[in-house]
Amino acid sequence: PASAALTQYSNADLLNRGVHPGIVQGFDQLNVPVFNGSDAALCQIADGIRPVAFYNFKYNAVLVCEDNVVSPDEFVSSVTHEAVHMVQDCRNGLQSNTLEAAPSEYLKQLFARLPGYLQDNIVDVYEPSHYAVEIEAFYFQSRPAAVATGVNRFCF
Repeated sequence: PASAALTQYSNADLLNRGVHPGIVQGFDQLNVPVFNGSDAALCQIADGIRPVAFYNFKYNAVLVCEDNVVSPDEFVSSVTHEAVHMVQDCRNGLQSNTLEAAPSEYLKQLFARLPGYLQDNIVDVYEPSHYAVEIEAFYFQSRPAAVATGVNRFCF
């Protein structure tokens, strides 16, 4: 349902689930709420795609589709992935309504380092105009300490 109520995760909830403390602190200090949106229309499985999380740069909020998350590790990597999008948003100014990707040569290096299944996921699921921001997010979703560093570098 499009009008589903959203429940906000507390900082303690995120920390207890294993989200990096620097990322949680960044969400808190930037007033970027993280919501459980399992009942939201965006979280419905369609065309074989199982959405797990989103960063909304217009509203500066993260939406986790908790019912679609299959493991604690996937929860953490998904929230970390969305934190990368928050960092991309900070590069242009959090209120800018755009995400700024890293330089293209750097992205080519990151893409080459991604496992094949993640490369395929980017190409198969996302529009080409989103490749740059997704390459960076998928690369760093398993590197939460680096993302926390990026939050401090670009958001403050």
